[in-house]
Amino acid sequence: MRTRGSVWGLALLLLAACASTARERMGASPDELRRSYPPERYVVGVGEGASLELARRRAAVEISSQLGGSIHAQGWVEAESGHSGGSRIESERVGEQIHVRTELARMEWIEVVSARTVGEKVEVLAVLDRRQAAERLRAEIDARAATLEGELQRALRTKGVLARARALSALEGERRALLESLGLWASLSRRSSFHPRVLDAFEQARDELRSRLGEVEWELCLEGENEAAPPSLFLGRLAQRGLVARACGSPPSEAERWRLQGELAAAIQRMNHPGGYPFFCSTRLTYRIVNGEEGLEAGGLANGIRSGAHGADAACALSLDALATDFLKGIGWTSISAESGAEPTFAGP
Repeated sequence: MRTRGSVWGLALLLLAACASTARERMGASPDELRRSYPPERYVVGVGEGASLELARRRAAVEISSQLGGSIHAQGWVEAESGHSGGSRIESERVGEQIHVRTELARMEWIEVVSARTVGEKVEVLAVLDRRQAAERLRAEIDARAATLEGELQRALRTKGVLARARALSALEGERRALLESLGLWASLSRRSSFHPRVLDAFEQARDELRSRLGEVEWELCLEGENEAAPPSLFLGRLAQRGLVARACGSPPSEAERWRLQGELAAAIQRMNHPGGYPFFCSTRLTYRIVNGEEGLEAGGLANGIRSGAHGADAACALSLDALATDFLKGIGWTSISAESGAEPTFAGP
C-alpha cells in the first residue's frame, strides 16, 4: 500500500506541475515564450483578435510573411459618360487594389502553443516546425513534379506547333507553382533547393518550340480604319516581343510564312473633366491564321485593355501593347518566349 500511495502521490505532483506550467505559459508574454522556440528550428508568429480563431489566423499570416510573400498593387481609372435631362454627364473614379500574397497556406502545419486574454482581445503565439513542414512539403513537391511530368508528355504529343505551344502555356501555372514550392522548401529547410528533372524537360520543350516558331514569318493582313491604332503599330509590338512580323504583301523570303488575317478595331472615347485623362482607347483583334502548318487554319479573339492618356494616339498605343500581349498568350508564344523563363525569387529567413 505504501508503494501504491507513493505512485499516486507522484502522479498528483506531476499533474500539479503540468497545470502550473500551463498557467505560466498562458500568462507569459509572447517575447518570453519566443525564447523557447529557437529560430533555426521554428518560425514564430503572434496574432491578436476578437476570437481565438481570428488570432490564430493572424499569427499564421505573420509566420507566412517571414517565409516569403509579395504585395501587388494595381490602380485604375474608370470613366463614364451619359445624358440626363438633355445634359451630358461625365464622371471618373480612381481605384486601387492591394493584394498581399503569402506562400504558406497550410494552416494545419501551424501549432498554437500559447493563448491568453488581453483586455477584450485574445493573443496567441503560434509556431511552425521547420523540419516537419519541410518533410511534408517535400512529399508534395515529389507528387506535383510527377503530375507535371505526365501532363507535359501529353502536351508534347499534341499535333501542330501552335497547338503544342498552347498546351505548354496551359501548364505554365503548374510549373511556376512547383518553382515556388521549391523556394519555400529551401526557406524552410535553409538548404539549397533541389531540381526535379521535369523542369529540365519543360525547358527543353520550350526551347524547341521557341526555335520552331522563331523560324516563321508572320504576314499581317489586317483591316483597320482608325488612324490612332494602325496595323503597322500592332506589327511593331509583335516584333518587339520576338516574332518575325511582315507587312501584308511584303516580298516573300526563304522562311516559312504564315498569314494573320482579320480586323483590328479601336474605339476612342473623349472625356472632358478636370484631373483625369481626356482620351481613352480600347482595341480588339478578330483573327485567323492561314497558310500555316499543314494547311491548318486557326483563329481567335484578342482584346486590349481600355487605356487612358493625354492623347488619342498615346491611349491607343497603350491598348495595343496589351492587345499584343493577349494575342501572344492566345497562340502560346508567351509561355515559350525568353522572358517567360525567369524563375520566381523567394526570400525567407
